[in-house]
Amino acid sequence: MQWERFGQNRFVSEKSFPVRSWRILDETGNWHRYRICTVWDFSTVKFSSTPAVARLVKDEHKRIGILITGKHSGLIKVGKRMGVFQCIFTSFNTINKKVRQSLLSQVNCEFFEEGDLILGREINDSDESE
Repeated sequence: MQWERFGQNRFVSEKSFPVRSWRILDETGNWHRYRICTVWDFSTVKFSSTPAVARLVKDEHKRIGILITGKHSGLIKVGKRMGVFQCIFTSFNTINKKVRQSLLSQVNCEFFEEGDLILGREINDSDESE
């Protein structure tokens, strides 16, 4: 898997996949699905037809999660009242299976749970032989 530098201590995958919904766990423990799309202005009220883009992101501790950004450096609109964001760092259990499988098709990854988040850790062939 090829990784590109993204900020100070993060790397993102080159492979991306369009995503149109995002699940959020509320304070009562219920999941809610919100529509997401790419917009080009913070004051946007309406949704666009352009989907957001999901990519794998890896931090300095080798944990792998999902980075959701707008397509072509756009912003992300989440739900009717949630707001507009530049990017979202999230876990594997917040996106649908098709997107998850497409992103992980070239990565040998083991999953682990950290609180309510499901993250991954890349497994190298040299790690398996030890």
